[in-house]
Amino acid sequence: MKPEFETDYNKRIYQVYNAARSLPEDTKRLWMDEISKYISNNSNLTFLDLGSGTGRFSSLIADHFTCNVIGIEPSEKMLETAHSSNRNPNVKFTKGDAYNIPEADSFFSFAWLSMVIHHIADKDRCAKELSRVLRKDGLIF
Repeated sequence: MKPEFETDYNKRIYQVYNAARSLPEDTKRLWMDEISKYISNNSNLTFLDLGSGTGRFSSLIADHFTCNVIGIEPSEKMLETAHSSNRNPNVKFTKGDAYNIPEADSFFSFAWLSMVIHHIADKDRCAKELSRVLRKDGLIF
């Protein structure tokens, strides 16, 4: 995947990402309240956190909706940080990108993309891949 904006998350960014992108509790609640308008808590849900970075939304989503979340991230260092900071057994992180999501067809209930779209050069190809891995009634947030 060649992003529109070259950002090397394997250099210094992974070290400061969590501090630089931390979210206040009211902002976290706002995001979860917005998503809740479209879905309900259901342990059978599996969320895709595409471009999950260090996993700041992965655990939040898993906790709020009592569901499984798989974070897909191309950066090795961001993945290492996500693995080391994750304490939620319902959250897993895997290497992949917007064009190659390493899961079966119709695997995910929903997809979450935060601060990602500007890194995706071929949005049509990404949309096709999301369509492949999402269930028919799945939504993209």
